[in-house]
Amino acid sequence: MTEDSATQSPGYREPPALAALRFMLELFAWIAIYFAWGWPLLILAVAALSVFNVRGDKHRVVIAVPGKLRIAIELVVLLAGAFAAYRVWSVPSTSAYSLAVAIMFVSSHRRMVFLWQH
Repeated sequence: MTEDSATQSPGYREPPALAALRFMLELFAWIAIYFAWGWPLLILAVAALSVFNVRGDKHRVVIAVPGKLRIAIELVVLLAGAFAAYRVWSVPSTSAYSLAVAIMFVSSHRRMVFLWQH
């Protein structure tokens, strides 16, 4: 076993409930982004979350990026979803969505630590 393979972690598997919550929040963000700004930004948001991944976090990695960058990408897309929801719908929907995003990030603290360290 080489030193590189000994120091690499096998990866992180997110509990299915947290993965489903994160996907639902991403889906909400994508829908809001589409209604607020149209197809071009929707495609950009979907591509950002689909293409840039951290090794060990996803089954398939198209372009490997550092974990800190992945966290930043997720934050940007989810915050864009909140701004888009505010622009398109109302303050209560934005507040509920923002609260759900905060709960998701707090609940998935193990994944965030994994991403931060990789």
